[in-house]
Amino acid sequence: MTFRSRANEVAYSKYRQANPHKGCPFCAFSQNDGQTVSETSKFWVARNIFPYSIWEGLPVIEHLMITPKRHVDSLHHFTPAESKEYMTLLGDYDKLGYSVYTRASSNVSKSVAHQHTHLLKLGTKVAKVSLYLKRPYMLWYR
Repeated sequence: MTFRSRANEVAYSKYRQANPHKGCPFCAFSQNDGQTVSETSKFWVARNIFPYSIWEGLPVIEHLMITPKRHVDSLHHFTPAESKEYMTLLGDYDKLGYSVYTRASSNVSKSVAHQHTHLLKLGTKVAKVSLYLKRPYMLWYR
């Protein structure tokens, strides 16, 4: 199960409602936006401003995203050079202990139609109890 905290989910919902047609938020990344961690010639690595809190029952310590600079909706559309650079980035972050997740362009839970890969640094304490209404607003760790 994957969830944002209640505060992040509410903020994300308000953001999406307020910005429905203002273009792609990932195409607006830059070195000076405060969100970008690093860049390569073809990709941005950026902090998710609405990070997940729980991933597969584990707390999320850090949530980054790899996003191509060129607007594409799928890994399938990467050029050979983009594919090579992407795999290098994945390996670099895997070595640092990040879990990697990418949704297919047809996945109904993908909220931005610009390909992006989640990089998740996870904690080690598994939630023992989760109260699930629509989102988990209460979690207990032991």
